[in-house]
Amino acid sequence: LVKMQDMMKNLYTATHARAGAWLLGVLLGYILSLKPNPKIGLITIGWLLAVIAFAFSFFAIRIFQNDTYEWLAAWEIFYAAVSRHIWAFGICWLIYSSVVGYGGIISNILSWPVYLPFTRISYSVYLVSMLLQMVKTSSQRASFYWSDGTVIYSFFAEMIFCILGGLALSLVFESPFLALERIIFRRPERGQNQQRQEDNQGISNAGYDEEHPRDVQDIVKQPYV
Repeated sequence: LVKMQDMMKNLYTATHARAGAWLLGVLLGYILSLKPNPKIGLITIGWLLAVIAFAFSFFAIRIFQNDTYEWLAAWEIFYAAVSRHIWAFGICWLIYSSVVGYGGIISNILSWPVYLPFTRISYSVYLVSMLLQMVKTSSQRASFYWSDGTVIYSFFAEMIFCILGGLALSLVFESPFLALERIIFRRPERGQNQQRQEDNQGISNAGYDEEHPRDVQDIVKQPYV
C-alpha cells in the first residue's frame, strides 16, 4: 500500500507527468485559432495515426496482464513515457477533424445533444472517480476475482455513483463560482451597447454630413468593415 501511494504521488498524479497531454491540448487550441484548411492527404495521414494511437492505448496494456510477461525495463519506461501522450494525440485528432469538417460519423455521434448535460459536470465526475477508485483500492483487504459479470457490475455501479457525486459537487462548488464569475466579469448588456452606439451617432455619421450629403442607398451599399 505504501508503494502504491508513493507511485500515485510521484508518478501518476505528478504535474510533470500530466503536462504533456495538457500541452497537446494547448497546441490544438492554437492550431484551431488559425482556422486551418487542411488537404485531404493530411486528413488521411491523421486518421491513420489516430487509429494507431487508439489501438496502442487499448491493447498495449494487455501485455502487462499476460501470464507469460516478464518484466522488461525498456518497455515499462517506454509505455509510461508515451502512453498518455499517444492517447491525448488521438483525442486531439478527433476534435481537430470534427472542427475542420472531416469527423464523419464520429463527429455526428459526439455532437448529439444528449451529451450536453454531462459536459457541465464532466470535470466534477472526473474528480469523484479518482477519489472513488483510491478509496476502493485502499480499503480492499483480500484478493478479488475478476470476471466479465463483476467487471460489468462494477463499471455501472461506479459510473452511477460518479455521476451522482459529480452532480452534487458541481451544484455545491462549481456552478456557484461560475455564476459569481459571470457576475463579476459581466459585460455590458446588448441594450447598453446599443445605447452607446446611438449616443455616438451624430454629425459624424455619413448620413448627416451637411457638406457632402449622400443618399441612404449609397450608405447601405457601403461594405461592412
